[in-house]
Amino acid sequence: MNAFWKDFSDQNGTNDFLSANFPEASANSTEILLALASLDLPFSPGKIVPEEKDGVMKILAPERLLLFCKKISEAEIASEKAPVFAAQRYFRNDDRYIYDRNRQIEKYVSGDFLQNTVYGCAVTVTNSASEALDIEILMQIPEGAIPVQNGFWTKTEQSNLAPFTTRRLIYYFYFPKAGKFGHYPAQVSIDEKIVAFCEAATLNVVEKLDVQDTESWDYISQEGSDAQVLSYLSSKNLNRISLSKIAFRMRNKDFFMKAYAILNSARVYDPVIWSYGIFHNHVPAIREYLQNSPIASNCGSWLKSDILDIDPVMRRSYQFLEYSPFVNDRTMRFGPKRSIQNDALCTQYQSLLGILSYKKDFDNDDLMSIVYYLLLQDRVEEGLKFFSMVKPERLPCRLQYDYFSAYLAMSKGEIAEAEKIAGKYKDYPVPKWKNKFAEALLQIEEIKGGKVSAPIDKDSRDSVMGALASKEAAIDFDIDSGKMKLHYENVGECTISYYLMDIEFLFSKSPFSSDYGKQFSYIFPNKVETKILPKDASTAIFEMPPEYNSRNLLVEISASGKKAMKAYFSNTMTVQMEENYGQLKVSSKIDGKRLSSVYVKVYSKMKDGTVSFYKDGYTDMRGQFDYASLNTDQIKDTSMFSILILSRDHGAAVREVTPPAR
Repeated sequence: MNAFWKDFSDQNGTNDFLSANFPEASANSTEILLALASLDLPFSPGKIVPEEKDGVMKILAPERLLLFCKKISEAEIASEKAPVFAAQRYFRNDDRYIYDRNRQIEKYVSGDFLQNTVYGCAVTVTNSASEALDIEILMQIPEGAIPVQNGFWTKTEQSNLAPFTTRRLIYYFYFPKAGKFGHYPAQVSIDEKIVAFCEAATLNVVEKLDVQDTESWDYISQEGSDAQVLSYLSSKNLNRISLSKIAFRMRNKDFFMKAYAILNSARVYDPVIWSYGIFHNHVPAIREYLQNSPIASNCGSWLKSDILDIDPVMRRSYQFLEYSPFVNDRTMRFGPKRSIQNDALCTQYQSLLGILSYKKDFDNDDLMSIVYYLLLQDRVEEGLKFFSMVKPERLPCRLQYDYFSAYLAMSKGEIAEAEKIAGKYKDYPVPKWKNKFAEALLQIEEIKGGKVSAPIDKDSRDSVMGALASKEAAIDFDIDSGKMKLHYENVGECTISYYLMDIEFLFSKSPFSSDYGKQFSYIFPNKVETKILPKDASTAIFEMPPEYNSRNLLVEISASGKKAMKAYFSNTMTVQMEENYGQLKVSSKIDGKRLSSVYVKVYSKMKDGTVSFYKDGYTDMRGQFDYASLNTDQIKDTSMFSILILSRDHGAAVREVTPPAR
């Protein structure tokens, strides 16, 4: 609430409401507009004619108006001494401070003033009372002066001064001409009575100062000798001065070279000083000047020349980014042009190509970057081509080169070579890289038939998921020539159920093999057997019941909560599904070796019943493939995966699995 809204509530509903208190309704723009709209003033003012006669002002107005008057009149000095103190001091704006042992002290003017120089006046008011005071401070610039920096001629500042606090007001001015000029002092009043004031002053303004501060930078830079300037630069804090004041001296080459050496050794850069390197054809100064000038931003993404180098990494316009984990949804090109589905990688790769387009030849760092981003796109053959061009002895660090070497050796099936390279970094002191090579060695051990005991890096999703997947119960089996070969991990015993079936009828009715199990889940099996599995083995062979050797069967094996169902038809490939982790493993029925380069194509059945392509790829050297991971969120709407496992030499298999729990 304020006086204006009280006036508004007190009116009698007439159309002639006016209130001189409307400036108080100014808390925000909404209140201001509402207050102005509430006043019954005309939208267009009439012509106002002021008349003054014998010290009396008469105003003739054809319409209603609100009139505010402001005048300067003699004020009465308070009879009681108030606990308020006031002082004003002058300082030169371009030479305001002196420093004593790193302590900044304001430097006040005590003598003459210099014309055409900006000065400031600091008015300090202190309240020594224990209660707050509402004060008014009257200030004005000296006679003969002109205000600058949004200054004023005369100003009254109203303030609520808290107990035991000080307020400081500063205003700026300059004198265009020399002479003596009076300065009316600052006045502090309470309730229109003066309680404190500063002393009046007469300021002497001269064209040139008789007494100079020969220790100041303003004097030395303009009036001092070259030796004095160089001595000042060598001994003072250069961050407190304006180096451009000595620019006029830089045409002297000898002085420029000495000043440049001092500033350069102090790691101080000034564009004005350095620009004289062009004048004197001083290449080091020219290079620094161009590096820090807007010119460099208009010369492309990369440049190598005698006077300007543009390195996008140093200029922070480009940085190498590592993407982990990164999973491509397609291995083979889809459509007439290759495309990168991940927007972040696409942008990064395009940025790299843009930089490389400025270069005639690629250095070893460029080649390493190219190899990395090609491998992210599964373009292994192209990556091998560029990797063969790298000169490892010219790299600042061989670590990344060796990691690529091990990765590409595994891609080519050179397991022994990959193991030899990765083994050199088994005890590397940097955990990140030690873990990367340790995971490579672990994969090599898996390829050779070993098992994963624990994750190499507990903070790595891939490492943890791989270790957990290795402990998960897994079971699969094959039937051939009346014998059932069971492949298992982390399983002690199993139950085998046999269902007689008409394969032709069931396949015609439901083309997905996983639907066979759904048909038989509602009936009792024709025969059930329980088998104990050896703990020190991963395979077991059982004779099928003789009566079922020549029958069409659906065989179901259950163990540790896992089930495997299979129709009795031949292939020479074993597929182990690790559904909780979205991974599968493929191995040969003949020798048990993991099968690499087996093509896997995955389709997803969405929650609305639609079926769409999900991803494809090839098993790695461990015979392993991650069929669930993608950089998109398609999996959240997937209810079932149908997976085709296709090998040129080992036949085909189809599996249907649910997505892993998220």
